[in-house]
Amino acid sequence: MYHQKGSKHISLRLNTSDHDGMELIETYVKVKSRLNGWGKISRHKVGFESSYARVRIGISSFDDSYLVYGDERVVLARLNQETRSVLNALPGTKSFPKWHFASPHGFESWGISAEYNELNSSIDQALALSEALDPEEPNDDKALLENVKTGETALNRRLCFAHIIHPQIALEAAEALRQDSDSDNQIVALIALERADDLMAHLAANGPPSEELLKKALTYLTNNDQEKERQIWTQLVTQHDAWCLLGVEKLKTLDVELPFDRIKVLVAHSDKDIRLNGIERLGRHGVEARPLLAELILDSDDDLAAAAIELLVSCGELSEVHPIMDRCDGVLRSTKLKQAGRIAIEAIQTRHGVQADGGLALSPNEQNDEEGRVSLEAAKQGAVSIKNKS
Repeated sequence: MYHQKGSKHISLRLNTSDHDGMELIETYVKVKSRLNGWGKISRHKVGFESSYARVRIGISSFDDSYLVYGDERVVLARLNQETRSVLNALPGTKSFPKWHFASPHGFESWGISAEYNELNSSIDQALALSEALDPEEPNDDKALLENVKTGETALNRRLCFAHIIHPQIALEAAEALRQDSDSDNQIVALIALERADDLMAHLAANGPPSEELLKKALTYLTNNDQEKERQIWTQLVTQHDAWCLLGVEKLKTLDVELPFDRIKVLVAHSDKDIRLNGIERLGRHGVEARPLLAELILDSDDDLAAAAIELLVSCGELSEVHPIMDRCDGVLRSTKLKQAGRIAIEAIQTRHGVQADGGLALSPNEQNDEEGRVSLEAAKQGAVSIKNKS
């Protein structure tokens, strides 16, 4: 069943399969125009082969309900709110009783019982859709611009913007997209308008966008220059915690120094690798980092505790010796943790002088066969040296 008008035709497809004595009519819109047939649209139940790829317009309520094949640019331009409304008004799957007639002379015929007015109304609606989808003088750039301004979803607006060709219309669309409520769309506009300073300010204030868009933004800002990339990451991580978490490995590769407050964000994270990265960075902050490192001695993860204890070799105080001993005690503790503890204790005591009056020296020397004894020879002015056997 179809209706033809000029170089266009719209089909309401009649499914030939039998369904409990009924025939099913499915809406099947196919546009053939002077644009050499831009595509086809159908409800999902109707399948057909097409030389075009399937197009999604970025509006899930539509994309989940229709199969659309055609040139992506044309589809995005013409499937605006008005044409989708007309399309949605077309009937979906409907069933009609079958009839069968057999004459006494052996002649047989089959058909369906349907209201003429109902079918005719569907054809009229389809023709109206044809006119909207294939205007007499199409200007797809202007149609895309209108969709950038009024599209229902951020993705639809962004897709329409990407397909505008005319430079002046593209500029107008970029200015419109810059005012968009969606952060990613604003980034796309700032890249198109070549507003590097505004883009940096936006990224710093709003945190990282999607991975694909971040790659585009950094490519634009750095022109693939690693030194520029290092400078940009250095600037971003001082502005927003999310940049620290996103770029842990990138920051390590670029040797970007983080301020102490940002390092604390890494250390407090739930991911172990991120926490280890943060602890490693605390070593550059010396005495300022000591209270935090002292807290990390008691961390339940042996690897994290060992990393913190290793850094206390250079900045630890005698008050950390006993907590280190307690944390490293026990047969179930990792070898790495115990080794870090022995080294840190020896270094801290040596740095503070074990000969001080009343000092207690715990020796980690595993090569001495006399481990565990109290050594009066090593102690001066009343100090006691106890060799710690692991």
